[in-house]
Amino acid sequence: MLLNKPNSLKGKRHVVKSLKDRIWNKFHVSIAEVGKNSLWHRVELGISFVSNDRSLAEKMYSRVLNILDSRSEIEILDQFYEIQKIK
Repeated sequence: MLLNKPNSLKGKRHVVKSLKDRIWNKFHVSIAEVGKNSLWHRVELGISFVSNDRSLAEKMYSRVLNILDSRSEIEILDQFYEIQKIK
C-alpha cells in the first residue's frame, strides 16, 4: 500500500497502528506489518484468520479490503489472498 499522509516513519507508525486497531476491533483478525518497514510511504500488511466456510472467508477478506480502500490516505497497490485447507 502507498501511504499519502505521513512524512516520517513516526507518522507512518501512527497511521498503521490506527489502521490495524480499526481492522482488529471490527473483525478480530490477526494483522501485522510484514514488509516495507523502513519506508515511510509504503506498508505491507499481512492479515490472517480462520474459518470453516470458504465463502465466509472470502467475504471477510472483501470487508477488510473495503476498510483499507475507504481510507483516503491509502492507495492499495497490490493484494492477494490464499486459502489453505487443512486436512
